[in-house]
Amino acid sequence: MATDEQTGCNEHKPPSAEFLAAENERLRRRIAELELLRIECPARKEFADRVYVEGAPQGCECHLQEMANSVREAFWIIDWRARKTIYVSPAYEEIWGRSIQAVYERHEEWIDSIHPDDREFAMASLATAVETSGGEPREYRIVRPDGTIRWISDRAYAVRDQDGRVHRVAGVAKDITSRKEAEEALRESQLRLTAAVESLPCDFFMLDNDGRYTMFNSVAREHWGDCTGRRPEDLCPDEATLALWLSNNRRALAGEVVRAEVQMAPHGQEGHYYNIISPIRDGSEIHGILGVNIDITALKQAEEALQRANDVLEFRVKERTAELEAEVDRRRQLELDLRASEQRYRSLVESSGDAISTVTEDGGILFVNGVLAQWFGVSAEAMVGQHVQDFFPQPFADEQVAYIRQAVRTGQAVNVTVLAPVTEAMRWFHVTFEPLCMGETPAALVVARDIDDLVRTREQIEKYREQMACASRLASLGTLSATVAHEMTQPLTVLRLSIQNALEAIRMGSAPSVAVEDLKCALEALTTMADITERFRGFARSSSSRQWLDIDLSAIADRIIELTAEAARIAKVGVSVRGLDTLPKFRARVNDMEQLFFALLMNAIQAVPIPDESGLARTIVISGQVHDSAIELCFEDTCGGIASENVEQIFKPFFTTRAHAGGTGLGLSVVENILDRYAGKLKVFNRPGDGATFQILLPLCPGSQDGPSRRGMFP
Repeated sequence: MATDEQTGCNEHKPPSAEFLAAENERLRRRIAELELLRIECPARKEFADRVYVEGAPQGCECHLQEMANSVREAFWIIDWRARKTIYVSPAYEEIWGRSIQAVYERHEEWIDSIHPDDREFAMASLATAVETSGGEPREYRIVRPDGTIRWISDRAYAVRDQDGRVHRVAGVAKDITSRKEAEEALRESQLRLTAAVESLPCDFFMLDNDGRYTMFNSVAREHWGDCTGRRPEDLCPDEATLALWLSNNRRALAGEVVRAEVQMAPHGQEGHYYNIISPIRDGSEIHGILGVNIDITALKQAEEALQRANDVLEFRVKERTAELEAEVDRRRQLELDLRASEQRYRSLVESSGDAISTVTEDGGILFVNGVLAQWFGVSAEAMVGQHVQDFFPQPFADEQVAYIRQAVRTGQAVNVTVLAPVTEAMRWFHVTFEPLCMGETPAALVVARDIDDLVRTREQIEKYREQMACASRLASLGTLSATVAHEMTQPLTVLRLSIQNALEAIRMGSAPSVAVEDLKCALEALTTMADITERFRGFARSSSSRQWLDIDLSAIADRIIELTAEAARIAKVGVSVRGLDTLPKFRARVNDMEQLFFALLMNAIQAVPIPDESGLARTIVISGQVHDSAIELCFEDTCGGIASENVEQIFKPFFTTRAHAGGTGLGLSVVENILDRYAGKLKVFNRPGDGATFQILLPLCPGSQDGPSRRGMFP
């Protein structure tokens, strides 16, 4: 009873301010939830169905609250007239990174969060949604308190009262940042793809499964016109070419990567093209084909010219080889005859073909054999007792006496190779001065061997080697011509376009400065072309230089690296040097060192497989140091190495693994010949599948570098 009385008394008391405020807040939240419930009917139904299936139905208010708490999208309701936030779901804090309470307390908190560049659009689109009852998605950016930016997709709905006036606006917002980033990444990817396709210097095209062109680059458009929606037969090729195209396309659509050489005339002039067609796969399905046409006309012409040069060289080499073999056989026979003669004659002196004599240290002749006497047309007896000066002119005679004195005083043999005046001709001889013990008369045994034929033969062999080096250089120039042609394409295009623009500017009566700027561009292109031509011509012109100079090997390396830069770029090989600038100058012929560097550098570049699908970084490092009175050069590469079975054959003339690509097999053989000229050594350290290192030793003091000595001899 006491409780009832108290209750009855309370019913007559007015509610407190705190009670009214709490009730007002509860009603406001309830109204917001009901508004949200009306707007999001599909979501509420799905949620209610899920609750029912789980067998634990609750009140609608509980369901709605759970849904609002679990859904990742932010639901909101504002009082449109009072510009006050009535309700915001918990997802707001996750997306905006801001407090819900702050929005309740200050409606402008939501407006302040919008990116300054999007704020005007967001407010205008909200007003439009209110006027039209809304429902259309709006996309704008917000700035979170930590400075990060997110994209929002927002739908707003107008809630009208009984008079049809808007008194509430409700909506749902979701974070679409990931989608926007994906769209931007896709756009950038498409731009990169388009740029890559347009940068190709050859035809690029794509066809769908129906055989119609869907994509092509500007080069293909220049050759064939606008191909969109057209078929290969619409491009008017000849019947044979069309049949080959259609056959290759069918093979590619069947899943095969097709490679073939074709002849076409896109400009009315027949040319050779390398055609590659590949299927476009999406998992196990094929959605069309893509392909390229690479113009190899210049390469074909160079290969044909090189083949003709190789044929001529091969014929000449065979001819010279036959002559050398005949000479070797003749000399072998001479040696056999000499042995037979030695067996027939017991007297070594008389049976020898060498001129033998015994001479005192003042030049007095004590003994001569018949060979020496015959050279001077007198008897051996007539020469004994005479002096060297009686038979040889000055200063040659005094030089021979000086060698005799040197041998006698040092007690060691003296060997010299000289050009001697014998009879009416100058001939090469190898002379040995051997000290003799003849009591109190100091003397020396002098043995002179006529090596004139051998020297001449060596000179002939050297000429053959020069011819081989020249052939290798010609082959190198042939290889470089393709890269030069490639390098010339861009400045030629700039030159043509600049001149066309200048002519158009003059024709249209534009300001003179416009034509001048275009002509300046043309002049810059001409300068670039001149630099390319001079670099190529400089390499070719230096091949005729036979002068011995003190050479900066670092400068040689820089010049050859620049010359082969385009070939290295095409093969995707990085070339660098290390330590060459610290090397002393080396006395040699410029073209010898250029050819040595060129052959070893191109040998490494051309070792890279084409196409290179390994994904490895290909590098060439040229290093140098002084080691044991010699310059050590190392050409170290990671270009794949040498097949183990080929290591022993790579220095043989005409051995090549690149015959199909125009290889002559002369490069490394010429390198060996060049090193022989400088008493150099060459070693190769092979790493199959990885790379190889060619080590070169060049003695800093190899002896005379101006040819054989022409000083003293006594026959």
